[in-house]
Amino acid sequence: MTERIRCCIPGCGRTFKREAGDAEGVKIMCGRHWRMGDQAMRDRHKQLRKRARWFERRWERRQNAIARSPKLQKFGNAWDRAAAACNALWERIQADVTIKAAFGAEDAPRRRRKEPA
Repeated sequence: MTERIRCCIPGCGRTFKREAGDAEGVKIMCGRHWRMGDQAMRDRHKQLRKRARWFERRWERRQNAIARSPKLQKFGNAWDRAAAACNALWERIQADVTIKAAFGAEDAPRRRRKEPA
C-alpha cells in the first residue's frame, strides 16, 4: 500500500496523503478536476452525501436502540439506497470529467504559483 493517493483522472499528477482508515481502492479527485464537473451533478452529489452522513450519524448515536428496533431493515435499506445513489453519481461525475480532461476541454482554472517578491 502506497503512502499517497493519486487523483482518479488519468494524466493528473496530484496526490493526497493517505489517512489511517482509507482502503486500498479509495478514489479521490483533485479540486481542479472536481470543478470541471457539471455544477448540477456536483450539487446533487452534495445532497446525497449529506443524506448518507445523516444515516451514518444516526446509526452511531443510536446503534443499540436501532439494533433492537423492528425498523432496522427499513433503516438499512434507506441507508443503502442513499449510499448507492451517492456512489453512482460520483462515478458519473468522474466519467464526465475524464472525458473533458481527455479532450482538453478544461474550463477550471489552474492555480498559479505565487511569484516570490
